[in-house]
Amino acid sequence: MKRKILLKQARMKKSTSSGNNSNTTSSSNPSSKTNVKTLPDIILIKYEHNRVSANYSARTESLPANYNPRSLRSNSLICTRVPPTPDQHSTCECVLCPLTKYHLLKIPDYGRAPPVPQFSSPTYEIKKASAGLGMLAKRSFEIGDLILVERPIMVAPVNIDHFLGSAGFSEVLKSQNWNMAVKDVVEATLEMGFNRLCMRDQNEFLMLARSNVEGWGTLSNIWRMNMLDLPAIRSLGGKDDEVFVYTAVCKTLARVNHSCRPNCILIFDIASFSYQLRATKPIGAGEEIARSYIDPLRHATIAERQEALKSYGFTCSCLTCSSPSSSTESNIPVRIREKYDALKVEFVRDLVNNVISLLNPSQWTPQSSREIYKTCRELMKEMEMENLHGIEAYRNVLDIRVSAGLALDKSGGGGGKGDGAKADCVDDKRFVKEAKKLKAVSNRIATFILLSCRS
Repeated sequence: MKRKILLKQARMKKSTSSGNNSNTTSSSNPSSKTNVKTLPDIILIKYEHNRVSANYSARTESLPANYNPRSLRSNSLICTRVPPTPDQHSTCECVLCPLTKYHLLKIPDYGRAPPVPQFSSPTYEIKKASAGLGMLAKRSFEIGDLILVERPIMVAPVNIDHFLGSAGFSEVLKSQNWNMAVKDVVEATLEMGFNRLCMRDQNEFLMLARSNVEGWGTLSNIWRMNMLDLPAIRSLGGKDDEVFVYTAVCKTLARVNHSCRPNCILIFDIASFSYQLRATKPIGAGEEIARSYIDPLRHATIAERQEALKSYGFTCSCLTCSSPSSSTESNIPVRIREKYDALKVEFVRDLVNNVISLLNPSQWTPQSSREIYKTCRELMKEMEMENLHGIEAYRNVLDIRVSAGLALDKSGGGGGKGDGAKADCVDDKRFVKEAKKLKAVSNRIATFILLSCRS
């Protein structure tokens, strides 16, 4: 198995040495119009041990063209190409549970062409950046702008051990070196999809960054460094007590570096089976496009972030992590997390208790609406300073702020007598005006965020 990978690497080096050696590329859409032949789905029969190479490999068989995925064992593995009918965009080789494919095929408009960015000129370039190669903007972007659309090159399950019992795994169970055998099996599973890729895609996959964890194969080390979550298909195909966790690798999106102050967000549109990279804040031409590999608010301290980023094989040195205060519990992300948690505790209550609820603005008094609006406004400012526009908490605070402003408008705001009441009235008018403008922003963010929730 390792010898096959080395041979592919040799062919890759030969082909790239005769071409353009520049490390800078530009594109507005990574997919190219190529003719992709149709391949039959295959099913994993068993893992076989090669006594000469001491490695395990996957023995597979082709499936009939019109087979029913539901007729196969739920804990078996198949390899299938997405979309079902090749189009002018790139295709994806997916190692899946059969029931996952069954549910994918039931999705309305499944396999449609991905959306195309609205810009005619190249939107980004891949070149030397903050950490090796990275993605730099070639034009300016506003909130919600589509920077890049890309189908994964491959998809594979994380919990491969779930499928081992039905895949002729008896030899591995008998192995004296269990951990090494499992690593071989993971490599063999990834090879199921890799060997079906065209030569160009194989070469581009092998050029991606890789970890050097001892015992893992070439494909596994590349996968560990570049994998993206696929929560959109996590619940497809399993029973109530089963969770199939999938990850994916993309050729171009793998070049987007991490930052704890991201300026974009990555979402997955399941119908077109493609990732969309969208701006979450204004981005200027020449600025690096960076996303967060983790939830910056959930991992607010530097220790939490570095622990979460361990599997990617690097230490983050962004402004948030290199700040002198970042090593303490009093750093800005921690304070933001505490304020956000307090906001939820203070205002989001059980409606049965007849107290203020952010889920029911009709219950808000002008005073409570005013206080909620001010709290959210300040919290949003702090989040924006840390470039936390792309996280769920920011979107929640934005929606709450808009609701509070509109509730003030509906109630008439102000009220009472005296200078304090007059000041409140002036504030309320300003808050309502701001809220109406922010509502358009909120709707725009919701439009592209909800793409990842389609089913």
